Amino acid sequence: MTAMVVLDSRPNMLDYLLISEQDVDTLRNSSSRLAVGTELTRFEMLKLALMSSENRAASALARNYPRGYD
Repeated sequence: MTAMVVLDSRPNMLDYLLISEQDVDTLRNSSSRLAVGTELTRFEMLKLALMSSENRAASALARNYPRGYD
């Protein structure tokens, strides 16, 4: 669902997004290969969210959605 919402907004897929403290799952303390401070393009974040179920990448995509997080 995250991928469809992001793609429907037609963002610039070459924009760089930053993994921030907001993307860390403090509720379940899940692990991630993406460290805070990692910068990747929106395209790379989308690939990680889809192919690796990378929750921090999905969170960064949601935070940078043009219509807001909610």
